[in-house]
Amino acid sequence: IVRRTHSAVLAVLSAAYPLTFAAMAVCAVLYWRRAVAAVLTVLGALVYAASDTVVAVQRFVAHRPWMDLFIMVSYWLAIFLLACAA
Repeated sequence: IVRRTHSAVLAVLSAAYPLTFAAMAVCAVLYWRRAVAAVLTVLGALVYAASDTVVAVQRFVAHRPWMDLFIMVSYWLAIFLLACAA
């Protein structure tokens, strides 16, 4: 019972997680009209989405040696771009 409940919660969260990033990407694209800040916001959101996509693939599909470095570099690049846009 515990395992089944955990699996159900994980399934719901796994479905909600990419939807949240899709919403973030849509908001970033809608914000596009505001010059440099918008470009940095869109780039930051897309890089962040790429980073978290690799995290999900690494966690649930397969781990590759390059993934750890990619995740860290892309995560910090995304944070940098979003901070510059603020």
